[in-house]
Amino acid sequence: MTKLENQMGRWGAVSYIVGNIVGSGIFIVPGIVLKNSGSVGLSLIIWLFSAFFAIVGAYCYIELGTSIRKSGGDFAYLTHVRWNAIAFMFMMGACILTLPLTIAIQAETFSEYFLQSLNIKICSSEFLKLFLKKFIGYGLCWLLLFINFFSLRTNAARFQIICSSAKLLAVCLIIGIENIKTNFSQPFANSNWESSFIVNALFASLFSYDGWDILNFGAEEVSNLKQTMSFAMPVGIILVAFLYMAVNLAFFVVIPIEEIKDSAAIATIFAKHSMGIIEPLIPILVCVMLIGSLNSTLFVASRYMLAAASKRQLPTFLFCTNYLHDSPRVALLFQVILAICFSFLNSLDKLISYVSFVVWAQRLFTICALIRIKLFNPKGLPPINSEAIKNSLLFPFIFLIIALFLVGNTIFKDFSTSAIGLCILGFALILYFLFLWERSPLLKSKKYLRISNKINGR
Repeated sequence: MTKLENQMGRWGAVSYIVGNIVGSGIFIVPGIVLKNSGSVGLSLIIWLFSAFFAIVGAYCYIELGTSIRKSGGDFAYLTHVRWNAIAFMFMMGACILTLPLTIAIQAETFSEYFLQSLNIKICSSEFLKLFLKKFIGYGLCWLLLFINFFSLRTNAARFQIICSSAKLLAVCLIIGIENIKTNFSQPFANSNWESSFIVNALFASLFSYDGWDILNFGAEEVSNLKQTMSFAMPVGIILVAFLYMAVNLAFFVVIPIEEIKDSAAIATIFAKHSMGIIEPLIPILVCVMLIGSLNSTLFVASRYMLAAASKRQLPTFLFCTNYLHDSPRVALLFQVILAICFSFLNSLDKLISYVSFVVWAQRLFTICALIRIKLFNPKGLPPINSEAIKNSLLFPFIFLIIALFLVGNTIFKDFSTSAIGLCILGFALILYFLFLWERSPLLKSKKYLRISNKINGR
């Protein structure tokens, strides 16, 4: 198959975006959003605003993707404007924090749904509850690690189809149930308008929308990039927004508010209230879907780390692959170990906030790069594609304000949420100026260069 034949068309891109966005998030975060917002009405508004933020971001990334026609997403755009230190900082943040944290979130959610599907009554000890959940989550991580040690392309593809089918079936079953309660009699009762809680609710709902920029990471594989991106990204987000609103409405009309707030396995609670004898089906479907999502994240995380190591942005031992199965075993093992370590940091909603903070900090810098290109068109940079889509400056400035609010509010009003991300990013920046910056004193030291060449096999 030629590269041209293998490229993605408009509707293929839409399905790719929808499939990438709709994952574990919708089965994890509705309770987190409601707990932080305090009311059904404010919760639904936050979901709508998250869709709006994603659409505004999509128009910004459409312009970036059609202007700088390189795969790699934010990393490609930041390096295009010569912000190499910032690009390295967020690449390290993804490899060491956001991707392992996402694996930890998915593993913990799997353990919740797995226990619910078996209808196991856990003992009253909080420590034993935590131990059992962690044990199940880690067990899945190690199992998928072992599977990914081998080249199982055909079986993996078939399994991903099964996982996608389980996801769609679970969502359709939830949307199709009607059993109205009274949660809408006072939709804004007990609303929490404190900005730090609003930001945490937004981080949770935006976590569910993550993936809308997936085409930017494979721009070179998209046919008719200009037409495809401008069609697929807004359409994909709008379809997901309708789907998410329908699922949330289904949860709210069936489940009492307090149960939604207290549950990390909301789909199981929904099934208990509305599905009768087929109640066990929902947690089983969600478990299958979560296995697929976790496997995909592990695959992406290890390959991202592999690519960074291949460009000597990370230690080259992470570039090691098994010669029989062509699997990046060191990178895979590294990601699983990091995920296990990070899972002890805090509760599920806090882990999601840690991920979202770093993601939106990166988008803040990326949108600044777009504004710099649009306003100043600096000399010395590679030329912008002549067929690039030129959107109004209003889009990047709206997105900049959104990102500044999310990141700034977290730093100043909920510093504990931003502290871990800031530490990792700061550490990455120090590493860049010590080992990669062309003016670094270390690069002038013959002794250091000799040791570095030995470590990196040069």
